[in-house]
Amino acid sequence: MDVISYVQDYITKMISNIPGMKVFLLDKETMGIVSMVYSQSQVLQKEVYLFELLESKGRTSMMHLKAVCFIRPTIENKTLLESEFKDPKYGEYHIYFSNNVPERFVQDLANADELECVHQVQEFYADYFAVNKDLFTLNIKKSISAKQQDWVQVQDRIVDGLTGLILSIKRLPFIRYSSKSDLSERISKEISRRIQSDQALFDFSGRSSAAPPLLLIYDRRDDPVTPLLTQWTYQAMVHELLGINNNRVSMKGEGIPKDMEQIVLSGVQDEWFKKSMYLNFGDLGLKVKEELVDDYTTKTANNQKIESMDDIKRFVEQYSDYKRLGGHVTRHVTLMSELSRLVSKKQLLEVSEIEQNIANSSDHSNQLQWVKNAISLGASGPPDPSRKQPCIEHLEQLKLALLYALRYEGHSSNDVSSIRSLLEQKGHSKETISLLDGIIRYAGKQSRSAELFAKTSIISTITNIRKGFAGVENIYTQHKPFLKTVLEQIFANKLKESEYPWAGNTSNQEFQDVIVFVVGGATFEESCLVHEFNKQNVRTRVLLGGTKIHNSASFIEDVLDFYRLAR
Repeated sequence: MDVISYVQDYITKMISNIPGMKVFLLDKETMGIVSMVYSQSQVLQKEVYLFELLESKGRTSMMHLKAVCFIRPTIENKTLLESEFKDPKYGEYHIYFSNNVPERFVQDLANADELECVHQVQEFYADYFAVNKDLFTLNIKKSISAKQQDWVQVQDRIVDGLTGLILSIKRLPFIRYSSKSDLSERISKEISRRIQSDQALFDFSGRSSAAPPLLLIYDRRDDPVTPLLTQWTYQAMVHELLGINNNRVSMKGEGIPKDMEQIVLSGVQDEWFKKSMYLNFGDLGLKVKEELVDDYTTKTANNQKIESMDDIKRFVEQYSDYKRLGGHVTRHVTLMSELSRLVSKKQLLEVSEIEQNIANSSDHSNQLQWVKNAISLGASGPPDPSRKQPCIEHLEQLKLALLYALRYEGHSSNDVSSIRSLLEQKGHSKETISLLDGIIRYAGKQSRSAELFAKTSIISTITNIRKGFAGVENIYTQHKPFLKTVLEQIFANKLKESEYPWAGNTSNQEFQDVIVFVVGGATFEESCLVHEFNKQNVRTRVLLGGTKIHNSASFIEDVLDFYRLAR
């Protein structure tokens, strides 16, 4: 199950099957879907002359071009197409919808095509954003709640994306969902209903001999800890500290070259990043130096020796390669430098050590004191070397407070009130402080489908680390997402039905392929877990998806939005 290959294959067929010069006509979502798996230069090599948005007004008439139109089957796009057909800008239209299209929808378009400019209408099921080969997202930016006014539209988009994925892999899954999640249950049952209502479309008999996969609709509330933790692998760090939006990263500030303020960070276009995205920060620094900087230095030094026409010829032939390599090196060195600056500025080593301690062990009195000390040191002014801990910023203060609230919910000595007072003293708004209640409302014990925190003490944790030290990279990466436990139970055929019931048909089979979709947003830490799981278990495969890809800031904003609606 490789979502990048699925989407690439669909796009290749679209633009390769139509000979001659073409314009690629897209909507805002499909523009993003395409850009995740193909660079513009790669598409231009397929005789694509121009990229255009269907909604753009004032497009120039180019009747000598054929339009390859790849759009989502929405009412808005149908209206735009009907208007387009009244005054066509191109000689031919080849329409590819990213998902299943209702018969009435197609009939309306046929009636609008009075000039007969449409040559074909097809369904190519690329209705999701492929991030990594085993990670996809639907890029739903808003928080997910059944109380929001447009919940039906959001639910439809989620179900569209997942049924599109099922049609991509051409295998009908069994479905399970988080028992405490009303959203997961609704989505699961709607997927089952759509499959039952169009059995011919979802009849894959004869097309695949592989066993059916399991589709698990997993709620973010089952694990609110993972999105709150500082990240230490390359892709996850970039998203946490800078943000990744459709494989694009923005960097601004002193020392950032102008041409590095907007960069593309994609495993499809950057083989080195593909091999390095899961490395931890320490190993990454060495790899950048040894494999990028040193290699580039050696190769460019060799080109200083130009003593003959053959040397000149060789230099000219290889110049574009060296120029590209130089930009490649600059991109990753600039990124690493910016990450290092932010780690130091935000005191993330100190913060992460406390986070990991809370996430992995129960030691109430010490952890409470550490959190209070960290918050009371404040978020302004330079670190004071005389202090045991340096200053930390507001976001990191809040993350520690929320982790404490989750870990010690219901604890006899719970002291959230003093943490609340400290946050107020440090200038946090009343709404931000209300998150101490909001996180419990969102993902407290009563909202989770299974037990999140193992009953371990700090002493037992240290003992376990010593016993299995070879399996622990460092103190900053001890935590493993709760998804690890869920996957282990699935593949051992021990996932409790009381915690993750079935939607529709049940099965006693041992699944080899599992699709996990996180309602409320997945994380790059979970993506890293899935990558490692797939690498270590050759007979099983896991595919991870989510309504969005979270960093801690986006997760906190979602919890706040949820709490606003819930009150």
